[in-house]
Amino acid sequence: MVTIAIIAVLAAAAYSYSRAAARNVRLHQAATELMVRSSGLRSTALSEGQDYLLVVVDAPGNDASQCGWWSSASCARYFILFAPQPGWTLSAFDPSNPTGTTGNASLSEVDYLPRGARFFVAGAYSSPPAPFGGVATFDTRFYGTCVDGSRCFAIRFTMSGIVQAEQPAGGTQTAPGFAFVLASDAELEGAGGDHRGVLVGFPSGVVKSWSYAP
Repeated sequence: MVTIAIIAVLAAAAYSYSRAAARNVRLHQAATELMVRSSGLRSTALSEGQDYLLVVVDAPGNDASQCGWWSSASCARYFILFAPQPGWTLSAFDPSNPTGTTGNASLSEVDYLPRGARFFVAGAYSSPPAPFGGVATFDTRFYGTCVDGSRCFAIRFTMSGIVQAEQPAGGTQTAPGFAFVLASDAELEGAGGDHRGVLVGFPSGVVKSWSYAP
C-alpha cells in the first residue's frame, strides 16, 4: 500500500510538471510567432504603401488558464490591421469588432495565443537584450485599455518604414522601443511556470526576445 501511494504521488507530480512543460513550449512558440509577425509587417507596409497595426490584447482578467478550443474569449490574441484611418485610436479599439463601427481600419488577420499565454505585468523585469537595455517593459505611455476593458497595446508599421507605438488616446511619442512579457499560467499551478520577453525596437522594427528571470 505504501509503495502504491508513493507511485501515485510521483505520477501526479510528473503529470503536473509535464503539463507545465507543454505550456512553456507553447509560450515560447507564441513569443516566436509574435516576433515573426512583427518582423514581417515592416516590409509589408513598405511594399504595399499603407500603414499596418499589430494590436496585442490580453486575456480578460490577465489569466489565460481557461483558454481553449471552446473558450477562445479567454485567450490572449493579436490582430493585424491595415489602412487605419486618421481617427483610429487604441482606446477605441473593440476586439469583438476590430474594424470599428465606422470601418476605420481593415482586418488582415486575427489569431489566438495558446492556452496559458498571458501578459505578465507584476514586479520588476530583467532588462531586454542589448542595445535596448533602457527600454521600459509595458511602458505606461503605450500600454492601455481597449473598449471591452482588456489590457492591450498597438505597434504601427508605417508605409515610410518607421515603426512606433501608439498611445492609447492617439498619437505617438519618441521611444527606443516597446517591450512586453508573456507568462505561462503553469505558474498558477505551482509547477514550473515560464516567462518570455519580446521587444520591438523603434524606428527600425528590430524584434528581439529574451528569457525573463524572476
